[in-house]
Amino acid sequence: MPGNVNDRRESRSHMSGVRNVARVLVCAAAIAWVLRRLDWEELSAAWDASDKVWIGLAFLVFLPAPLMQAVRLVWILRVQDISIGYWVSLKLTFAGNFFNNFVPAGAVGGDFVKGYYITQRTSHKTEAVTALLIDRVFGLMSFIMFALAGLIFVSREQTRGVTPWLYGLAAASAAAVVYVMSYRVRRVLRFERLIDRLPFAEQFHRVASATVQMQAHRPIALNALGATVLAHAFLFVSFTIAAAGLGIRGDVAGQVAFLAISLVIATVPVSPAGLGTMEASMVYFFVNGGYGTTEQVLLLALAMRAIQLFWAMPGAAAYLTGSCRPTAGVVAPAPTDRVQRASNLDA
Repeated sequence: MPGNVNDRRESRSHMSGVRNVARVLVCAAAIAWVLRRLDWEELSAAWDASDKVWIGLAFLVFLPAPLMQAVRLVWILRVQDISIGYWVSLKLTFAGNFFNNFVPAGAVGGDFVKGYYITQRTSHKTEAVTALLIDRVFGLMSFIMFALAGLIFVSREQTRGVTPWLYGLAAASAAAVVYVMSYRVRRVLRFERLIDRLPFAEQFHRVASATVQMQAHRPIALNALGATVLAHAFLFVSFTIAAAGLGIRGDVAGQVAFLAISLVIATVPVSPAGLGTMEASMVYFFVNGGYGTTEQVLLLALAMRAIQLFWAMPGAAAYLTGSCRPTAGVVAPAPTDRVQRASNLDA
């Protein structure tokens, strides 16, 4: 038995190493694809011609986004009957965003930090970790909603060269979310055996199981989704203001659709923090759609990262000062009977 356990550990360690190498290779390939299309003199000229006031305004407009993310976290934890205050949630959100942007593990690192501190506040560890997975699903759902809304109002002439890709990616993302969120759809399609072979199978099944509980808490879940949409609304306003400052033109609906799909692609864990994949996606969509040059779009991608890095800095203070740690003896209340009844909701 000990030998088998060690073998499994070595196998998991080996696979983890292979995945990390693959992620680095994907990241490098995506960055190389962008750099091949880049003119450094044009990049410098595009920056010199940019409106720094608009870019500064984009930084300011972004602020409500993490504030609403903290509201979302409070509501999602409440679905799991874990209660934390808004101030605690805000500190955890900033700390998570700091690790999302400053460590190689990217979003995984931020979720790990938030998960660690939340589990210190409750005896229900599994529910706390599952809530963070739901948090990610809600973020993905909101991006897809913005992408689809942008595609409805976008000028077909502007997106003629990339429309098939846009609709295909949006439809695939929406289908994946519906499959995760609906037990009945999963029961009809029966893709479990295929999913079990994927590297994220365990996370998928945990999220799918948690959706049963969410359906017993629909008002709270809708509040969490509403907070997510509002947070992303400020995010997209901020990014489109930065785009205007960099001279990127075209209808705002198209810009939102391109940005949303690029951010969905960036959430796929094939590159650390979506580095390279987001930039490559944005260059492909914006340039082929006629919205701007490679240089302008790359500057927009860098501005987006800079804005998020800037507003992640409070998380460094929250983490380093230890203010994220719970007061001794603080434990969230146990799940209520509603959670117990949720497992029978789709039966």
